[in-house]
Amino acid sequence: MVVPPHSRADIAAQKSALRAQKVRQRSASPITDGESRKLREYLANYLETRAESVIAGTWPLPGEIDLRPVLTLLRDKGHQIVLPETTPRGQALRFREWTEVTPMVTGRYGTSYPDGAYLDPTLILVPLLAFDKSLYRLGYGGGYYDRTLASLKVHAVGFAASWQEVETIPRDEFDMPMNVIVTERGILSAL
Repeated sequence: MVVPPHSRADIAAQKSALRAQKVRQRSASPITDGESRKLREYLANYLETRAESVIAGTWPLPGEIDLRPVLTLLRDKGHQIVLPETTPRGQALRFREWTEVTPMVTGRYGTSYPDGAYLDPTLILVPLLAFDKSLYRLGYGGGYYDRTLASLKVHAVGFAASWQEVETIPRDEFDMPMNVIVTERGILSAL
């Protein structure tokens, strides 16, 4: 899809407004512990059906769902776990190996990443602020995950609370859909 230049500004403005709305909404009604547990259960069950050996997770930012229990479970089952290192703007993420004893380093934008070896993931768990039924996501606006998914071409699993679903995510040619999105209500796959 080619997006005319005048439309790019419109799409950027729509994304910015939706991003601000979802950040406010997440602050006002964060996902509950019970909903987080249910989401992690669905996610763990889904990942057990996958054969990928190097799984990229996330270290949670404030308000995000904490996937560390799932990552620990996956490590115990023999998967290698990597977490993203936020690179300079305009670049794809780099991933470093994580174990429960790996020291964490403070990264850009309030992120944390392990001081482990660099590894390329074969599956990426992707945080988001909003998503739609077509499995497009709205992130924080840096384009890191879209660049990363475009360059690595790996299985992408978005995760979010069900209330983060919207009718349509504004998108342009750089936006990458997820393969599935997991919520506390279940797993959404492409129509």
